[in-house]
Amino acid sequence: MLIFLRKQMKKNVLLFLIFVFNFSVFAENFSFQIFQHSKGISSVFEEVFEFEDELLNCFFSSGNIVSNEPAVISVSEKKDSSVISKSINSAFEGGLDNFCEIHIYFDISKDFSKENVFAFLDKIVLKISSAINPKKAEEKNISVNKPFSSDQEAFLKDLVFEVASGLQKSLKSRA
Repeated sequence: MLIFLRKQMKKNVLLFLIFVFNFSVFAENFSFQIFQHSKGISSVFEEVFEFEDELLNCFFSSGNIVSNEPAVISVSEKKDSSVISKSINSAFEGGLDNFCEIHIYFDISKDFSKENVFAFLDKIVLKISSAINPKKAEEKNISVNKPFSSDQEAFLKDLVFEVASGLQKSLKSRA
């Protein structure tokens, strides 16, 4: 009886290790940070934080290992590169393979309204770098479907899906 239990336990441990190994092989692992480009605006829009949260949830629910750095306002390319460098180091120290910059551009015009922020969304640019060897970033533009839907929640979910799909494809092509 004791021998049977040992064999069964070894078999269970082996099956568990195979499962963990298979899961870790297919799961993407990366960190991301959102850069909000909006001239004249000094703080990150609440909707951008909602987008960030939904994006994290999307990746977690599909089995990816993901972390993020806080969303920031893009002041200048020079300042951005300093923030990016720190974020890539943080991803590397956390054992993650890739870092993704998500640049969200808003077209702030005279009729800008914080009630309908996504109506002023211009474009989204993804830049993916290796956290291990971050010399060259791969850039991917995500087009935003216009005109803006009045249902912000539906638009947010569609936008998260578009960005997540583009990011997932780019990460798979890097592997």
